[in-house]
Amino acid sequence: MLKSAVLISNVGTKLPEAEKIQRQQALEWVLKAGYRGIPSKKARQMLSPEHQSCSELIQIISEMDKALGQEAFVAQLQATLDRRDNLDSIQSSRVEWLVLAGLSDQFLSPGRLKELSNLTNVQVNVVAQSGHMLPLEQPSWLASKLSKFYGHSAQNKS
Repeated sequence: MLKSAVLISNVGTKLPEAEKIQRQQALEWVLKAGYRGIPSKKARQMLSPEHQSCSELIQIISEMDKALGQEAFVAQLQATLDRRDNLDSIQSSRVEWLVLAGLSDQFLSPGRLKELSNLTNVQVNVVAQSGHMLPLEQPSWLASKLSKFYGHSAQNKS
């Protein structure tokens, strides 16, 4: 039985129609022409402004992308095209939720973060100097929040 859940750089929303169209076009292009890896410009966009010039982070993102390759990229696009909105499911669940987000994450809706923070079973934590690549940009902060959340959950059971 599920007792807790964590969302990292995600807020459980469905894709905006424009994003869905863009992903569908990207998927069709890759299936037709092949995948050549994440462009540096796209990797930078996933980072907070403070980290966009950090060549080490750009290199890590590129290496992760290269290691996963076309098959994983296609699978991710296909799996995320038809996402549903999960706010009601999160609210009605009987589990504790932890939502961790970067302040500069352009893929997350500030309005949805606020909605989630109003739910009694959800803890929302947002950190500065992080975009969509929260585990790379703020690893210590992330580890601290996860440790605290799971330590707290374990204490509640005793």
